[in-house]
Amino acid sequence: MTQGSLHEEAVYWTAETYFKAKDFPSALKYYSEIIEKYPTSRFYVFARYSKAWSLYELGDYEAAIQEFQALRAIFRRILWPPSRAIKSANASMSSKNTTQPRRRF
Repeated sequence: MTQGSLHEEAVYWTAETYFKAKDFPSALKYYSEIIEKYPTSRFYVFARYSKAWSLYELGDYEAAIQEFQALRAIFRRILWPPSRAIKSANASMSSKNTTQPRRRF
């Protein structure tokens, strides 16, 4: 383990400890540190998820919704990356003139 990975792990588990103790402002601080400083961390997705719940517990529902939506977007990119055929079809469709009405059959 590198010094950086030890630090990010310590920060994550500190956040988790505060979360379990229901000290959501402190948990939020440490989850945010993981998100900002370690975007490639193995704890990143967990920190985003727990940050959203911390915001929810603090009554900041709008911010919690934004965090959950950001997390959903991350999972969509990871779990359902567009295939080459879909990318090609999208590129082809975007280059066509789609302002003309379509014929009905």
